[in-house]
Amino acid sequence: MLKEAENLVRQTNGDMEMLFPLNGGTFQAEWEHSYGNDVFNPSPEHFSDFVHGRTRIKRGEHKLLFGVTLNGVCPADCLDCPFGRTIMAKLYELETNRKLTLARPITPPELQSALKEAHKIGVEQDILTPEESFSAGALLAGDPSYSPHIAELIATVAQIPGCDSCRWSTIAADTLYNVLEAFRLGAVKANVANPNHTANFQVSVHSTNHALRVQHTGVTRLLPLEEIARAAKNLHGITGRKMSLSFVLHAGSVIDPEELNRTFSPDDTIISLRPIYSSTTHPIDPNRLIALYSRLRNDGRDVVYMPPSQDGTIDGRPIELHNMRSQSLGL
Repeated sequence: MLKEAENLVRQTNGDMEMLFPLNGGTFQAEWEHSYGNDVFNPSPEHFSDFVHGRTRIKRGEHKLLFGVTLNGVCPADCLDCPFGRTIMAKLYELETNRKLTLARPITPPELQSALKEAHKIGVEQDILTPEESFSAGALLAGDPSYSPHIAELIATVAQIPGCDSCRWSTIAADTLYNVLEAFRLGAVKANVANPNHTANFQVSVHSTNHALRVQHTGVTRLLPLEEIARAAKNLHGITGRKMSLSFVLHAGSVIDPEELNRTFSPDDTIISLRPIYSSTTHPIDPNRLIALYSRLRNDGRDVVYMPPSQDGTIDGRPIELHNMRSQSLGL
């Protein structure tokens, strides 16, 4: 499936970005480190230290991030997404010799070929050893809501040698493809293909307020929270794993614990909190974040804290990929 053309590989913020050609498009992937176990339900004292930057979060195993579309332009344009429409157009214009066109969903054979190539590059660049296991995440270009192949892609990744787990994330757009049903079917297929592979699922909820979900994702048709809650229960019954409800945090975030308690069971969901730092939003107040975490834990919820990268700083703040790109592109 890979075309005979030069791969674009570069070190970025301690990680490795890759762009390489497939037939009819460009595939995006990135090697980085996952978060260590200390981000899961930290004590109140440790959480405060994380928020204020007094303690660095430990690194976990290597993670291979990848997209589910070729050519970069996702129909969604989520707040500060480094693969959103605006920034991706600038990147292709300034940083590559590839033509940016409308995205198309990647097929299972293409994804299998691309991930094997990404693994090969990782070994060649000493990111990991040939025998080292790794996790993967469908977190880059494109949202699974817009692909008809998601169930088959989930099963495909489960069969990649060395890939012991994968996380599939969506904004849960309301499209013809019913992404939550695709997740359910994909979980079944992955378990058949490789019972030792762990399939994890996440919905980037952004907010418990529907109007803000629309504003933050740039998508007017989103599946309701109640439907996401039913999917979480179904997936937990198949995988035994809790669905992650991801919230990108900034000054304008609205996360209502009462709404979470009315809609989502702590038995089949886990809350993921990720602050963002960028030129387009103000950061969330640290004391507000600490109070939110305390409330969620008091409500009996599991919480994962996912701060920006701590490998460097911009004006004393952690660097994130979109920060670096926004500054270099003048956005």
